[in-house]
Amino acid sequence: MEVVASVSSIIGLCCSLHEVFRNSCKHLITPRRRIRRLRNLMRQLDARKKDVEYQINQLWHLKGAEPTNECNLWFERVDQAIREVVSLITENGLHRPTIGCCCICSRIKRGQLIEEKIIDINELLETVPREGYSIPIPIKKGGDVLFATPMIEYETHKQIFMKIWGFLLDENARRIGVWGMGGAGKTTIMSEINNCLVKGSSQFNCTIWVEASKDLKKMQQDIVVKLGLTFQETDDERARASKLLEAFKRRKAFALILDDVWEPFSIEEVGIPVPTVENSCKLVIITRSLMVCRVMEIDKDVEVKVLEDDEAWNLFKDKVGEKQIQICNQLPWRWPKNVVVCP
Repeated sequence: MEVVASVSSIIGLCCSLHEVFRNSCKHLITPRRRIRRLRNLMRQLDARKKDVEYQINQLWHLKGAEPTNECNLWFERVDQAIREVVSLITENGLHRPTIGCCCICSRIKRGQLIEEKIIDINELLETVPREGYSIPIPIKKGGDVLFATPMIEYETHKQIFMKIWGFLLDENARRIGVWGMGGAGKTTIMSEINNCLVKGSSQFNCTIWVEASKDLKKMQQDIVVKLGLTFQETDDERARASKLLEAFKRRKAFALILDDVWEPFSIEEVGIPVPTVENSCKLVIITRSLMVCRVMEIDKDVEVKVLEDDEAWNLFKDKVGEKQIQICNQLPWRWPKNVVVCP
């Protein structure tokens, strides 16, 4: 029995050695063929990756979809595998002929690495993201509620408020300009209008408030944040404008309010669609200059003037408080009756 067991052990050891020797010889005999196969698989994997990226970009434009975490993980694994394959082929000198015993061991080791990378790439090719690899981003309804000092109680601002509101309801007024001197109350009135649009039911799917900037790139970035999207680092100004146009189209009827516009600019270059009766969109420009309204082809403009003397004085008292005014009245000087305070 002991002899039989010994013979079985020897036979098993021989089989194991034969398998190791056979695998080692496999890496020695056909290294070029395996390298060629590895390169072809790497090209195929890179092509699959580009196809998936293209499909995701299409879904981003059409539905505002983002890749799932699992899909992003697949992209990371693909990038890592391609880097490792390129390093294996170029840095380790797989294309160089080698001779000698030590070189034979090195070739066997490299052959094993090649075999491992072939298995990894085949696995990645079998797990290419297909259906359900993107998540639709919900279109943000409404908008942001802004802090606004109550100003509509004053008749002057109430009239301006109602005039702007009427233009928002007017189909023929697609671009509206709100202009006037600094401190006249333009932003305050428009903040009230913004909040009414957001809180109440209106004809707009969403209301977007953005602080304008002379830097078009920054303005694009501020708008895309409001839309709940992101740009790619490689996107240039034209690519960002194209993505913004697509994002606005998905939201259909929207009201875009640009505050503190100092200079005229091309809305098309930024990526803002031209408001028309067909798309039911509105663009409101808040500026100090009537010239800006004219150059940007505003349909209707509203001048915001300072409050009347009595209204300004009442506003001042509301801000300061009766107690503070009484203290000031005890001083040697007195408040002039015709004080004009710009909110």
